[in-house]
Amino acid sequence: MRANVSLMPIYAIHSPPLVGDVAVAFDRARLLETGFCRRAFVFGPLWLLAHRLWVPLGAWVALAVALGVAQGFGWLAPPGASFVYLLSALWIGLEGRDWLGAKLADAGAPLVDVVEARDEEEAARVFLGRAPSPPPPKTRYMGAERAGPVIGQFPGGV
Repeated sequence: MRANVSLMPIYAIHSPPLVGDVAVAFDRARLLETGFCRRAFVFGPLWLLAHRLWVPLGAWVALAVALGVAQGFGWLAPPGASFVYLLSALWIGLEGRDWLGAKLADAGAPLVDVVEARDEEEAARVFLGRAPSPPPPKTRYMGAERAGPVIGQFPGGV
């Protein structure tokens, strides 16, 4: 028996709370493809800088300085420094999108859905199809504000 393996990407949808005008919240929703990010792997610190991920960028700079110092004093051979740099690039490629998701959650757009789709457009359609409809407007019934006993078989009635 063969297992059904899907190779479609998975998207994490971050959106502000769906209160008030739901259309505005949908417009501010952000879709992030999960998994390994090749651009973050190749361009590492530039990718972190472009996405304003300051803490991981600071950690990368600290690692680069430490590698430079260790190599300068002869504590680490150049192949070792290259290997550590490759590991740091792999780390950024694997974790970069998760850091973006955490940044969005801190900015008021938490993770609200996870969608498997062929592309971003299909993921947006699936998300909008799953999203709850806005609550109906509250209506006030005539006489609901009136104080006094209720007539009929209710407690306190006549």
